[in-house]
Amino acid sequence: MNNTELLLFIIEELKRQNNSIENLKDEELFFEILPGHDYKKMSSSWNNWLNKRVNGIKSKEAKSSIQKRYHFDSDVWKQGNIAQKDAIKKGIKKFFNQKDIDLSDIISEDEKMTPAQKDLLSKSLNLSIFYVDKEFEEDHVFLKYSSENQSFLIELFKQEYKKANYEFINRKVYPSLMSYNQNSHKIKILYAHTLGSLQVPKYEEAAKLLNGLKVEDDEVLIDIKTSAISNIKRDVLKKGVCSVETIQPIIDHYEEVFEKDESYHYYPAVNLAYLLIAVDEENDNTDKITEVYNKTKKSIETERDTEGYYAKISDIELKILSGHNNIQQELEMLLEEEAPSRDKVSRTTRQIQLFNNLNRHNESVRKGLNGAIKVLEDYKSSQNIHANTPNKP
Repeated sequence: MNNTELLLFIIEELKRQNNSIENLKDEELFFEILPGHDYKKMSSSWNNWLNKRVNGIKSKEAKSSIQKRYHFDSDVWKQGNIAQKDAIKKGIKKFFNQKDIDLSDIISEDEKMTPAQKDLLSKSLNLSIFYVDKEFEEDHVFLKYSSENQSFLIELFKQEYKKANYEFINRKVYPSLMSYNQNSHKIKILYAHTLGSLQVPKYEEAAKLLNGLKVEDDEVLIDIKTSAISNIKRDVLKKGVCSVETIQPIIDHYEEVFEKDESYHYYPAVNLAYLLIAVDEENDNTDKITEVYNKTKKSIETERDTEGYYAKISDIELKILSGHNNIQQELEMLLEEEAPSRDKVSRTTRQIQLFNNLNRHNESVRKGLNGAIKVLEDYKSSQNIHANTPNKP
């Protein structure tokens, strides 16, 4: 499918999986698919796409937003019909499922809501993002910063979070919450996720919000720290620049998670090894990375059968990062044995490329990672050919 055909299939699949989208008009669909974008500026292009007057979507920003919102990889625009449809169906299903989260422990005092507030909340429950934004103008009485609106605003926050209506929450709901609600742990965590999911993500702000949380439960604390560090890491990867001052707190966190209870799991190990390479101006971290890899081997072996691809690809990455050469053949065998989906391989390729962009010092590791990227890209190309080859009668 070309770009516009793919967009129309996305709309068709959204309607199939969610009846509330069925009768949306063109402008309403725009805000459902591209929240945070300017319809007035893009209306001409949008109408051209919907009416198939053009085959391509030139706006990289629009394509990137669609990918992010519905969990597609960037190569979805280039795949064959079968692979595209499969990726779209899975991505949209994940989009709707991610919002079915338990928010019941964010408690508002329902009896403090007026009948009018309850009626409006009920009415807006099934409204699309477009209509919710229209319903709640900036000066809406229920969006005002007042104690009488707090229960309503909490319920509205929860309701729109489930719709992934992050722009609306950020602009109109969260600012009207009083400090005792804004300081709620769960609200802070959800708002941090909101900040990281905006059209223009605010990763650094999200990390600061999470780092300010104080909890006594060690497990919860680790989860919160991991979320905070992940936002900092995304910010660093997005900017493509790093310094020891920026990277060191991330390294410290992954070391803490890696060493916790001597679990030595490969997930924090891979992140830790990549970051040690990024700040290793004198190539002094090779022995430390080797030590990390050696500690990780047990968790890799333990999960080879259950996690398969992820355990084995982590093994490959750690080998490259600790100085092993000529692992292309081993990687090719892994791909042949596991036959991972294009989506999995795309995520791996993207991670390796992003981290390799931070590697300014270790040419041997850069060469090894580039070799791995080539093998992964060749595999994706072969999968694309297979996906577009019709079955013989």
